[in-house]
Formats: sequence, C-alpha cells, structure tokens
Amino acid sequence: MASATDFGIDLELLTDFIAETLGEIDKLDEKFIQLEKAPEDTAIIDSIFRPVHSIKGSSAFFNLNNIRIFAHKLENFLDDLRKGKLPVTQEVIDDLLTGIDFLRSMFNEIDPNNLKEKPTDEEEAFLETLERFSAAKPEAKPEEVLDTYFSHLRELKAKASLKPEETAKILKESNEIIEKLEIELISSGLLKPVEVPTKQLGEILVDKGKVSEEDIEEALQKQKKVGTILVEEGKLTEADIEEAIQTQKEEKEEVKPPAIEKLSMKKFMRVEEDKVDNFINYIGELIISSEVYRYLQKRLEVSGDQNKIASEFKNANISFMELSNTLQESLMEIRRVSVKSIFQKLPRLVRDLSKNLSKEINLILEGEDTSIDKSIIEALENSVIHMVRNAVDHGVETTHDRKEKGKDPTGNVKISAVADEEFFYLYIQDDGKGIDPGVMKKKAIEKGLTTPDKAAAMSKSELCKFIFHAGFSTAKEVTDVSGRGVGMDVVMTEIKKFQGSVEIDSEVGKGTHFTLKFPLAVTLTIIDGLLVSVGKEKYVIPLNMIKESVCPKKEQISTVKFKGEMVNIRDTLYPIIRIHELFSVGNAVQNSWESVMVIVENDGKHCCLMVDDLLEKQQVVLKDIGKSFKHIDTIAGGAILGDGKVGLVLDVEGILNKVIGQKAIVQTAT
Repeated sequence: MASATDFGIDLELLTDFIAETLGEIDKLDEKFIQLEKAPEDTAIIDSIFRPVHSIKGSSAFFNLNNIRIFAHKLENFLDDLRKGKLPVTQEVIDDLLTGIDFLRSMFNEIDPNNLKEKPTDEEEAFLETLERFSAAKPEAKPEEVLDTYFSHLRELKAKASLKPEETAKILKESNEIIEKLEIELISSGLLKPVEVPTKQLGEILVDKGKVSEEDIEEALQKQKKVGTILVEEGKLTEADIEEAIQTQKEEKEEVKPPAIEKLSMKKFMRVEEDKVDNFINYIGELIISSEVYRYLQKRLEVSGDQNKIASEFKNANISFMELSNTLQESLMEIRRVSVKSIFQKLPRLVRDLSKNLSKEINLILEGEDTSIDKSIIEALENSVIHMVRNAVDHGVETTHDRKEKGKDPTGNVKISAVADEEFFYLYIQDDGKGIDPGVMKKKAIEKGLTTPDKAAAMSKSELCKFIFHAGFSTAKEVTDVSGRGVGMDVVMTEIKKFQGSVEIDSEVGKGTHFTLKFPLAVTLTIIDGLLVSVGKEKYVIPLNMIKESVCPKKEQISTVKFKGEMVNIRDTLYPIIRIHELFSVGNAVQNSWESVMVIVENDGKHCCLMVDDLLEKQQVVLKDIGKSFKHIDTIAGGAILGDGKVGLVLDVEGILNKVIGQKAIVQTAT
C-alpha cells in the first residue's frame, strides 16, 4: 500500500490539486451539454480535451496512477472526437458524462495513505464500453509509441546527412522530439524523471580553455578545492572562478527534467473563513462604538457653551462611521462568490431529467456572474436543485400534453439571478401547467393546515405557499424524481435561515414564477432601523419593513368583528398591534389616537404597530439574545444602543404570523 509520503508528495499541494481539479471537472458538465447542441463545434471539444489532458499529466506527477490510466483512455476517446473519427451523438455524450462522473468520484475518494495503482473493476468495465465505438482504437503499446518517435528521429537524421548546412536546425528539432517523448513516457508511467548529472567545476574550466586536464589532476592531488589551488598558483583569478561557478548553476537549471503540464488556474488568496467572520464581528463593535460617540455628541450639543467641540466631535464621528461602513463592505466582498457554481450544474440536471421523463425542455440561465455571500451559495445549492427538479417534473407538461394545449412542444425553465445594493434575487420560472389554487385549498383543508373559512379569505399566493409545508404534495403519483412531499419544507427552512423570503406567482396553464430574496450581508446582520419608545422601553423596527408612520385621529379608529381594533388610513383598514400589550410594558400611551402608528409589511401582510413616539433612525448590529429566548417569535434579537442600553429588535414577520395571522390582510373600508 503506497502513500503520498512514500513518493515525497507535498500533502498541501495534493490537496490544492484535488480542489482545483474538482472545480474544473464541475465545469465540464455544462460544456458537454453545449457540445450536444453544437456537435460540430471543435472549439467546445478542445475546451473539454484540454482539462482532461492536464488531469492525466498532473495525476502522473502525484502518482495517482488509477486516475492517470482512466484519464488517458478518456483522453484518447476525446481525441477521436477532435479528429472527426467519431461523431458526436447522444450516446457518446451519455458515455462522456458518465466518464466525468467516474473521474469526479475518483478524486473525491483519493486517500493520501493509499494511492491506488489502477482503476477499480467498475471503472475498468466502463472504459471497456467505450471500445464499442468503431473509432475507439485500442491504446497504443509502448513499443509502438517508441517506434513512432524514433521514426521521426530517423527522418531527421536522413535530412541532416543530405544537407549538412542545416544540421543545427535538425538537431534543435531532434531535441524537441526527445523532450516530447520524455514527457509522454513520464505521463504514461513508463519513465520516471531522473537527475541529469551536471559538469564538475574542473570540466567547465577545461571546456573554457582556462586550464588543461593535467592542471586539474595536479590540483586534485593536493586535496584542496580546485578553484583555491588554481588561484594560489596564479593560473586563474577569482573572477574566473566566480564565472565558472555561475556557469555551473546555469547548466543545472537547464538540465532539469521537463515539467508535467499543470492545470491552468487563477490565483486565489486563501483565507480561513473563521478569521474573516471574526474580523466582520470586530467591524460590528466599531459600529456600536460609533453610536456611543453619537450619543455623546448629542449631550455636548445640548450643553449650550460647547457647540464648537460638538461640531468637531460630530465631524470626527462621521468619518469614523464612514470608515466602519467601508471596512464592512470591503470585507463582505471577500466572502462573495458568483452563482456560477450552482448554475453550471443545472444544464446536466435538466438534460438527464427531461430525458428520463420523455420531455423536451429548454433551460435558460441569466446572471451567472452575480455574486452573493459564500454561505448563501452553499445553503442555496440543494434548494435550487430541488426546485428545478420540481419545475421539470411537476411544472412542465409532457410533449404530448403541450401539443394538445396548443403550446410549443418544448417547455422552458428559466433561472435568473440579479442583485441590487441590498438584496439578491433568484427567479425560477417555467411555462408549464402552473399551480391550481383550488387544488391547494382542498389539500390544505384535508391535511388540517387551515379551515374552510380561513382558506376562503386567502390570496392565490398564500394558497400556493402551502407547498412549503412538510409532507404536502399534490402529485397524483410518486416518481423517481419527486412527488413524495419531501423537500420543499427543507427548502423554506434554508431560505429562512438566511433571512430570505419566497414569493409565488402562478397561473393555471401558463406556468409558475418563484422569487427568492436574500439580504446581501448575512454574516454580520447590520440593520437600518427606526428607534421607537413604548413606555420606558425602546424598540428597533427594521426600516425595510416600514411603509410609513401616521398619527391617527379618534374617528379613524374602529373595531371590526373577528378582526379587532383597526385604523382607517386613506380608506384602507389596518389591524392595530399594541406593542405595550404584546410585551407587557407599563406607563405606555393607552389611547390609540394619541399614539403613533407604524405601518409595517411583510409577505403581503400589513398591520400598524402602536408605539408612543418615534425617536430616530439608527444603524444597529443585531445580536443573538440566547437560547432561552429562541421561542419568542416576535423578537429578532437585541441591539446595543448609543447610550449603552439594550434595545429589542422586533421581528415583524413573527408578529404578523403569531399575533394576528390572517387578520393582517388589509381590507378596504366600506
């Protein structure tokens, strides 16, 4: 059992090679799908051939012989495609995709303590299936490879004997052939790189005509360094010795064995994720400090005789806040990666699924260069794959059904990614049969998820969201792809984990459109909030949830049966949530017409939060308030305010869902 250390392989280099190669392999799936659509495009074939060729050569360098053998045979197969000896058919693409899956698996299973010498029986069986194609010739024997190269050398020798004046050119070509032969033999495992001996110092001096061989022999007998002896005897100068040593170094560099072709990779700065996260947390502390400065600034401003100091303090604090924001934004950029890592897996997924389901589907991808936080990418991958599988299986109809409905036989699934300054949006849409809200309503009532009365008041979007409940499925039959009601609840859990939200817009017979929305910054939750007072307490309401704030008159307040206390704002009734009652706060304003109403919105639901007063807009860092308070759905966390006290950040979504549920639906006043 050979290990990496037995061959002197650097484990860090091996780890980097595996990671980089897996990244290259992941890109190949998309290229094979492109090749299937454009089988005559040799540029695509070349773009596939190059990484496989590099994998073969680099695997030999790391003594990954099982991968070298497999990649070499796969390379021969691709070479036949390049040379036009083998047509690109669906069967060929199927085999190539299977081959890449094997290659990916082989890299994932590399054990530095047990480097495999040859492919497994299953891998060998796959390679044998490639031979069924007429153009797939058996691998050339070592003696045949040697014979080919030496034939070229004999041709060059003949040319040199006929035209002596071109000898220098012929020798150069000969050296190139020998170097290529050496690389081929090393890559094939038939030859190991060897150290080529360099000339000794005395030999170099003789070649340069500085001394004779007799002088060297005489110097060696005196058991001193050759250079020292020759300088002492006046036969050479120190400069001659230095020149000869330099020549020796240069020759050592020239005779190094040829380098194995390595993967062409971009340069990356490797940073431990924990260190980045810690640094981001420090930025949060800076922001907290800036709020302290602002608090002190206000105290100075009201003192009356220190306006100049307050002005200088204010300017310094503004600069400090700008620096904090810049540091936070710059560091968040480090964590951002493009969604291409997810997108490049979808063409293969849709191809295989549509083939298994006998459907014709056109996949459209837009915005693959859009960048978001790395943690969202990692969590989003499985969710996106699951939703695309559902779109292909449940959304898009079969070719026969689409023709009967007068639709294009080829269905469309479109995935788009865009981002603005604050949010990332992912759109997943299909032009299939859509989600029937009537079916959703019936199924939800059957499962006890809602009552007939509540279901009757729900919007189409709200009914569609029942698909995110565990075990909920409207599929008529369970398939290998989906239909068990497992997965969409997990999708929602992952989305909520990163403060994301989902909107569904579906029309029967025309298709479904999912909109996934995430804040760009998730590692450190910095909230722009509105600080409000209720009694002696202070709360923070996230600004992105606020529509407006009003001071209602007494005649605007009324009580509606089954809805409770409502406020009429421009002929629209909004449910009122008394924050002092929600959190048992004393000494708060009791009359709603003497308070301030903050209109908040989330997921299509609205209500008014009743508070005593609006204090100021403030940027806060959301802090976890501990496991003991996890069960409180109406509180998102805590924040350290400028005066050093803790203010609770309201969870608007939790308030809407827990306290008033479906009552939060806005009604038109009559």
